[in-house]
Amino acid sequence: METWRTAWDTEVVLGRSWGFGLVALITCLVIAGGIALADPHAGKLRGSIRPAGKAMLEIDYRRIDGARFREYSWTLNRVPLTCEGGPAISRAPVDGSLFVRNKFADGQAFGLTEGSGSLEDPVYLAKVIGRMRGPDRARGIVRVRGSSVPLRGGGHDECDSGRLRWRVTR
Repeated sequence: METWRTAWDTEVVLGRSWGFGLVALITCLVIAGGIALADPHAGKLRGSIRPAGKAMLEIDYRRIDGARFREYSWTLNRVPLTCEGGPAISRAPVDGSLFVRNKFADGQAFGLTEGSGSLEDPVYLAKVIGRMRGPDRARGIVRVRGSSVPLRGGGHDECDSGRLRWRVTR
């Protein structure tokens, strides 16, 4: 059986399909990587917040001064909370939007922190972080906390949701 060495000093046995198999494997990985990094499709993705609640992410594309931007708009409803008065659900949806230059958007996290009061002792604070996990799915974390969080059914209380995971798909 005849053998030869490549530029990386790896022994390749001729007469077997080692070389073809390796090329096929590398080709498949490159194609799969390209598919995973493809731009997300414009439109709405829907899903849930764990352990309860609903999540929606909308993706849109715009040209601003000749550059292509990706807009992420999200709405997270019925965020479960742990409050001084017991378990509750947030009345106010956690929503926001963010423009990211498209050529920098792939693989980068997106999100926003909004609220009133100080970061150490907020009256109301909502934080959303997300990341695309393919052209048709995304996931992230939401946290709502504060000394006066609006509750479903009326009223306000001191609450903290903790770090809750959300996931959306097409």
